[in-house]
Amino acid sequence: KEWVGEILRNGKTVGIKLDIKETRAVQPSLMSLVSQLSNQKDCLLWLNADLLGHPEGHDKWPPVDPTQFLSLVSSTFPHAVLSMGWSSVWDIDDMVLSMLQLAARVQQPVVFPVYEPLGRKYLKQIESILKHTNYSLTFWRTPDREPDKAFVRTLTAKYPFRVFTDM
Repeated sequence: KEWVGEILRNGKTVGIKLDIKETRAVQPSLMSLVSQLSNQKDCLLWLNADLLGHPEGHDKWPPVDPTQFLSLVSSTFPHAVLSMGWSSVWDIDDMVLSMLQLAARVQQPVVFPVYEPLGRKYLKQIESILKHTNYSLTFWRTPDREPDKAFVRTLTAKYPFRVFTDM
């Protein structure tokens, strides 16, 4: 709450990306944002959560409940960008299909965060999202690893305004 207040006090047009890690945090986080953003007309809001976990539960932490997240976000912030991720890797084809099925439930802009090394490894499947939908991708990487700038630059050039980086 303090962080969002500080961002908004600077008086400039801002964008906020909120990363929600637990299902129990969805509603209180959104309600806090409602009160803080009620007078903000030009604030770009991205709401991120890992919505898909390993089918056998082999996750470091459980994913956020997709039904609750999508329902609350869609009704509370209908113009927010939904950043829909997964908490572990299993069968990439099934993962992509499952994420596309979740994204089809909403009318809002959707971006899928992809760990950059996995994007390179599964380029065919990841690129199919860009070729066959209007969704976007955000490539992210841990701070201790150097990004493959050529890979990201190539996709950014091929799909302008649909590939983002968070590195």
